[in-house]
Amino acid sequence: MAVGRNCKKENKKKFVSVMDPKQMYPQGKEPTAPSAPMYDAPPPYAPPGYPVPYSSPYPPGPVPPQPMYPPQAYGYPPMAQQQYYPPQYQSHPTMPPQQMLPQQVPVAQSHYVVHAQFDAAARFNQHSAPTIPPPPPGCMPNEAQRAMMSGQPTTVIAQQKKGGFFSGSGGGGVKFWRPKAVPAGPHKVQEPTYRKRRTSDSQSLSTDDSAKSKPRQIVGEYEMSSAEKSYKAHLRAKVREVQTNLELNACPTAKLSDFEVLGYLSKGAFGMVFKVQHVSTYEVFALKVQSKQDVVHRRKVEQVVMEKKILAAVDHVFIVKLHYAFKDNAALFLVLELAPCGDFLRLLAQKGHLDEEHAKVYAAQVILVFEYLHAAHIMFRDLKPENILVDETGYLKVTDFGYAKRVVGNTSSFCGTLEYLAPEQVFKRPYSKSVDWWALGVLIYEMLHGHSPFACPGDDDRLIERIKKDDVQFDPAIPLSNEAKSILVGLLDKTSTTRLGSARSGADDIKRHEWFATIQFVEVYKKNYPAPFVPNNQVRLKAFRREDIPTAATERYKNDFAEF
Repeated sequence: MAVGRNCKKENKKKFVSVMDPKQMYPQGKEPTAPSAPMYDAPPPYAPPGYPVPYSSPYPPGPVPPQPMYPPQAYGYPPMAQQQYYPPQYQSHPTMPPQQMLPQQVPVAQSHYVVHAQFDAAARFNQHSAPTIPPPPPGCMPNEAQRAMMSGQPTTVIAQQKKGGFFSGSGGGGVKFWRPKAVPAGPHKVQEPTYRKRRTSDSQSLSTDDSAKSKPRQIVGEYEMSSAEKSYKAHLRAKVREVQTNLELNACPTAKLSDFEVLGYLSKGAFGMVFKVQHVSTYEVFALKVQSKQDVVHRRKVEQVVMEKKILAAVDHVFIVKLHYAFKDNAALFLVLELAPCGDFLRLLAQKGHLDEEHAKVYAAQVILVFEYLHAAHIMFRDLKPENILVDETGYLKVTDFGYAKRVVGNTSSFCGTLEYLAPEQVFKRPYSKSVDWWALGVLIYEMLHGHSPFACPGDDDRLIERIKKDDVQFDPAIPLSNEAKSILVGLLDKTSTTRLGSARSGADDIKRHEWFATIQFVEVYKKNYPAPFVPNNQVRLKAFRREDIPTAATERYKNDFAEF
């Protein structure tokens, strides 16, 4: 088997060599020919089961651990691994390999070959590679390299994806690497990059208290702060809990006699909501009562059961908490966290419309809820002010998961509130989680204008036509920033695949929009932001009538609600 440049000449389609072995040693000091035959073994970077040929001019023996270095290392290919001599052997850099111990041999320094169809970029783990490349054979390490060898923290230089690293024709052949020019001396240590931003006038996140109004300072790249990284790890853990809880479908049970009804709060799509107090703990809750007969007649059994499952599984600071779930012969009962200050529609009716800074804080809370639900593959599908409650601190609580659904991919069931339906829902086409981001756009528009963008009171047909065809229009009497108009146009994009939030990064694209430049989402999640409005009055209770709660002497529809 040929090695070095001869390998490239003999079989150009299969292998790419790196450099001539003669370049490694001065004239007259070349290593002698190996006494043992060549051997093949997979390189350390090859994935399990992937047959990548490997050849070495040295006899078989133990292979020392190979550190991984970035492709900036003196023109070596992206996955070249350099093994330089330990410090105690620096005085003998040209010692033939046959006279060295196995751990001293610069194993396959110039004889790695790369399979033609194996993408070099996919093999390069940029987050594990140190910044400073090792010295070529025969060179002493400089101060920066000695610091790197001593274990000091290092990082990688940001990759240049266009015009610097790869060249050559497309179509699946080998991409020959050319190093990007790197200035001499130690490189500036950077935080690992999270993702590219399309805009250059965006602003960076900060974790200090003064950063809530400080502009972000990003040029071309988005860097996650330590607080954001902690939040992302926390979010992943919470999503895993949701998956486990959905499988268990467990929730504490109780009975109606455990609660004293204090008054009537509101009426929902499938039942009524009462304010109750636990007779033993004196805790106050909201009791949602749904008639089994009404649910069955309306063919909403699956939705009601799914609502209970999802509420029992989720646990989020901006979602109402389910404390107990039980049933009797005639009704289904959900004991929920009480938000005594009414729904968000009541607040909007009092204020008329909100200024942008207040709307941002409320929108940020909804975004955090959708980010959490979507990560667990749950669509909400019924966002509207009536389904958002306001607690005593002025923060929001999303409620009413009657139309929520756990789905991976698309679904096509027609449900929701007409004013908040996305065009793909109106056309009755399959849709994805991006319908929730459309509804968020409608909510933000309503917060800023006092009405929904396509409102046609009393004319549902005209409303549907406007959702299908009309672009979003802004009231000239209400001054809006360009950033506010931009996010509304992005969220109310009639094409679901290009809608803001529909990409793989999901909620991150919305959170990094310029309109939220002054909002720190981690601080919102921790409730460190002052609420825009703190309610000073609670919802007035209506008189409770015992006949409002259905009863039955015998159990009906037992099989229909077996999973409740």
